[in-house]
Amino acid sequence: MKTKLFLVLATCSLCLAPWGYADTSNPIEVANLDQIREAKALSELPAPLRSFLKSDAGSKYKASDFVKFLRNEPTSQIQKAPTIENADFTPEEIVVLSEDFSKWTAGSEGNPDATDIAADSTTMQTYMQTPGWNGFLAYQAGGVAYLGLDEVGDDGPGTLLTPELNLAATGGAYKLKFRARSANPMQETQALQTWTLDNATGSIINARGYDITSEWTECEMDFTGGGNRSMILLHGMQGMVYFDDFEVIAYDYGIGKPVVEDMALLSLDQISARWTKVENATSYHVALYDVDNGVYALPEYDIQSADTTCVIDFPIVASTYYRLEVKATDGEHLSPAGTLFGYLTPDAVGTPEALPATDVTDESFTANWNAASFAYCYEVNVTKHHIAQADGDVVVLSDENFDLMPGGTAEGPQTLVQLNYMDKYMQQPGWMVDLGLTGFTSDDSGILGITNMMADWGIPGFLLSPTFDLSNGGGKVKVEFKAKSFLDDAVLVLSLVNYEEGVPFPGYVGVPVGTTWQDFSYELEGGVNGCEIYIMVYDATEGGDVIYLDDLKVTQTLNKDEYIRFPYRKVASEESSVLQAIVETPGSAAGDFYSYTVNGYFPITIDPVYGDEILYGEESNEVYVNAPDAVKAIDADKAAKAYFAGDELRIENPAGEPVYIYTIGGALIKADVTGSAVVTSRLTQKGVYIVRVGNQAAKVVR
Repeated sequence: MKTKLFLVLATCSLCLAPWGYADTSNPIEVANLDQIREAKALSELPAPLRSFLKSDAGSKYKASDFVKFLRNEPTSQIQKAPTIENADFTPEEIVVLSEDFSKWTAGSEGNPDATDIAADSTTMQTYMQTPGWNGFLAYQAGGVAYLGLDEVGDDGPGTLLTPELNLAATGGAYKLKFRARSANPMQETQALQTWTLDNATGSIINARGYDITSEWTECEMDFTGGGNRSMILLHGMQGMVYFDDFEVIAYDYGIGKPVVEDMALLSLDQISARWTKVENATSYHVALYDVDNGVYALPEYDIQSADTTCVIDFPIVASTYYRLEVKATDGEHLSPAGTLFGYLTPDAVGTPEALPATDVTDESFTANWNAASFAYCYEVNVTKHHIAQADGDVVVLSDENFDLMPGGTAEGPQTLVQLNYMDKYMQQPGWMVDLGLTGFTSDDSGILGITNMMADWGIPGFLLSPTFDLSNGGGKVKVEFKAKSFLDDAVLVLSLVNYEEGVPFPGYVGVPVGTTWQDFSYELEGGVNGCEIYIMVYDATEGGDVIYLDDLKVTQTLNKDEYIRFPYRKVASEESSVLQAIVETPGSAAGDFYSYTVNGYFPITIDPVYGDEILYGEESNEVYVNAPDAVKAIDADKAAKAYFAGDELRIENPAGEPVYIYTIGGALIKADVTGSAVVTSRLTQKGVYIVRVGNQAAKVVR
């Protein structure tokens, strides 16, 4: 996913000046995308998981992984393990952990002891058959455990967490066995939830719930994928649960299980697989499973190999979560499957060569390019240029009616995106939204809403424009839009902001919004090369109002011969074999011309809420369409370049612009505002980095 830092007006006292007048007394906070995403994820989890993640035992785990698991959206950190396979023979059962709570003698069923036995970890171990247990709100109940419930606070139902267990020694197949019953008078039927965690990596191996009632229920669940440092987290989803006779039983199949070490793309049509050798194995059976669609991508275990590698001929589908399965056999025994889960992703995507435009008219042109390795799709980044023909020449930087929104109504809005770019839903690329909702009016006009539903978490809804050069026309820019609130009167803040420095420009205004559509028009001052327009929900009905926007227009009045370039359109080609795209340019006026670059990309995951994760190749050369030669030369002289030489990132900066280097998660690595012609940074970690030079940004792959 393309990432940016974003700006949040501090929620401490903001004394807004009268509407339309400047006020610069309030600071801007700069927040990190990954931190905000984790905070949002934590807010969505059930109380027992929030309590676990806040504990010492849960400190190495991520709330976002649990959220994605609960949504059935697997990630590379979550192994959704299949149940144990049937075999022609019965595997040996080995008890790895057994706890009958016979030392928990205080209290009784119906009247548990009042002391949380898990409050002191050292004391708790004296009550367990095996040391290493942890828990929360766990009480003795006459020889059984009672997992309670904080009925006043937000600390959630009680939990039990086993010691670390080696479940990999016999191949990773295991069974959980226990009995439980619900004692919650408001929830006689609830799920007893189990999570198997890998304490070595801080990841989730699998999870499953078992429905229990007010009567004792005998529960058994089979799994594979156990590791050598596995822990089992147990809790009732609604709390007040009695729990007893817990066992973890490993299965021994008589032959070891292969450890799948790698599955990688050789091309978009071929996958390589590698696994460890198993003693006494004579061959291996291989399968590729499509987890998202619940089917084998190829006939089940149709591939066999006498070696520990193989090549699978299969045209992969990007953004699909796959499971590679390998079983070992000695002719008599068949092991459980060694598995590796993940999205098949290339190490890098190649760089296409942009070719001259064809079929050029006043209304459109066709962009062309050559193919790039591992490019599953392409996007054409179109820039609009304008040279003012006279003083007072008005250039439209953005004109958005939101008619590309995917659905919803004003009364029933559809959640759109959190902390992500709106390129799919707006005509102009580069707009970012957080807590965005889409809708349509009764006359089928698209509208975009932003909400304050997470204001209590310090996260306001906002809309942030692309980066513009607003230094022309004396730094003045006009912003026009329509707005209305859904529930009650509200206040928006409209401002120019310095995206990189995290500070507001002079002249932000408060915008009073009511429950009926109103037209607003403001002129902001102080624009420079490299600033954004920021619209944020400042004050709205507590609990979650929605402020809808429509007909957003940004214009600037230029003086004769002033020159400006700005993002215009992004056009996608979603087939790797299609190497051209038609770009519409309606309403072109005197002084307008265009240029384009092309990126190849590979979509890793598609997540409409938290944003898509996309691996981009480097941007192509820039091709101009009917541009004056003088402008081409000026832009070529100022063009920055970023590339790796070994582990050194080198940025050629002939124009002396400010340079910023970020991780793909949005964390700032280095800032250089000295105007150096060459900026370097040693980066040993492989991955994707974002380099920003002035108001241009690019992704660089190491």
